[in-house]
Amino acid sequence: MNLARFLSPKSIRLEPISSRPEIPEDEDEVSKRDMQTYREEIIKENAQLLYNSKKVQNLSKLTVELVNRERRSTSIIGSGIAIPHVRTLQTKNFVMGFLRVSEGIEMDKEEEPIRIFIPMVAPPYDDKLYLKVYKQLAKGFLETDALDQLLGVYSEGEVIRIFNDVFRTI
Repeated sequence: MNLARFLSPKSIRLEPISSRPEIPEDEDEVSKRDMQTYREEIIKENAQLLYNSKKVQNLSKLTVELVNRERRSTSIIGSGIAIPHVRTLQTKNFVMGFLRVSEGIEMDKEEEPIRIFIPMVAPPYDDKLYLKVYKQLAKGFLETDALDQLLGVYSEGEVIRIFNDVFRTI
């Protein structure tokens, strides 16, 4: 299956809009509250990318659902990759996005910083496609150099090309 068909340039961002919180001079690290706020801002950006596809009806409701889903259980698959996902009535179609965070963001103390987010949304009745895409993404990252390629892209078109070339053959 060609996963590139679920992406559009409007649903791809090569760097987040949200700014990582600064470390105050008198402290060694960012406060937990500031980091939690930043994590949620990144998840909100993922929701916005899905909404940019014009296939999601209500950004506010999708954002709440995606943030709540992430609070219950992180979507980290390992190697600096996360796939925030939710099934919702806010869409009638399966949609994917792509967000790269070059500096990485700690979503879980047990995992390495996340640099690639691939948000997904599907209607609640579309389990089959949703699970197939999730499996294809995980397998593609395990069996190819897709992560390195995606970390080095300079344009939205390159992201789509990689999804077309790499994830189609898995």
